Amino acid sequence: MALVVGTNSYASLADADAYFLDSIRASMWVAYTADMRSAGLVEATRVLERMKWKGEKEISTQALAFGRTGLTGTEGEALTPAETLITAGEGQFEYALALLNDASILDSSDATGSNIKSMKAGSARMEFFRATTGSRFPVIVMDILGAFLQSGGSMLGLKPTVTGTCNESGFEDRDAYGYNGAL
Repeated sequence: MALVVGTNSYASLADADAYFLDSIRASMWVAYTADMRSAGLVEATRVLERMKWKGEKEISTQALAFGRTGLTGTEGEALTPAETLITAGEGQFEYALALLNDASILDSSDATGSNIKSMKAGSARMEFFRATTGSRFPVIVMDILGAFLQSGGSMLGLKPTVTGTCNESGFEDRDAYGYNGAL
């Protein structure tokens, strides 16, 4: 399928070419054919469309998630749907380039990182220098779009709940072993 703005892409190939024109990665972008760059943009959009985003679609029947209402910029200012669409396009461009450079990131099982510091089995022990961090997206894509993503339970379709606003606790003062002091 060809790239169609508003149907399978947030922006045009010409927009992406202009975005990378003054970038340090311009030579990487133009190293791919126009058809490959278009395919990268479409694939990036497909992945981004699977995410849960804050705010609401500008028009409920629009094909893609952006432009959106209810989003704010880095300084807390309200963004127009047109501004969110431009920002989504920039994230799409960066993700498309990352995919073109290494399409295997779509299949990466280590994209979420690991919080394991050490493991032990019997006398064998393995310790890592530090836990690995991970994200479904490259850092630059998260820098651009991360603030628009829903997080935690919201990405699972769960709504946050606050309880216990009456200054009373539903927990007993001691645990199941009768201990109720500081350690």
